[in-house]
Amino acid sequence: MMQRGQSLLPEQTAAADALATELVGTSRPWTVDDHAAQVAMVVRIAIRSAQHRGVSLQSMLSIPRRRLLDLCDQGDPTCLVVRDWLLGNLAHLPDGFEGSFSIATVVDRGDA
Repeated sequence: MMQRGQSLLPEQTAAADALATELVGTSRPWTVDDHAAQVAMVVRIAIRSAQHRGVSLQSMLSIPRRRLLDLCDQGDPTCLVVRDWLLGNLAHLPDGFEGSFSIATVVDRGDA
């Protein structure tokens, strides 16, 4: 039996490393589907936050807001539009379109 503070044997270290790799798995590259899922999640959080707290970038919690801004820095067009919307920048909308979105209502479909 090992005493507390005693270092592991090399075989024990190798076995622990193998078990950890098996449990956690190896990292895989970021795929297009992973990116799309991340964008969809962040946009959904942004829309829900705007519904509940108002259309403002500060209405989002800090972690999803940081992720939205990171995706904007990466140049994701969807996140750029959502960020502009939250900041009140409507430059990406066509002329005369400003009034039409304020008339539209958001239908809450639960967690769809």
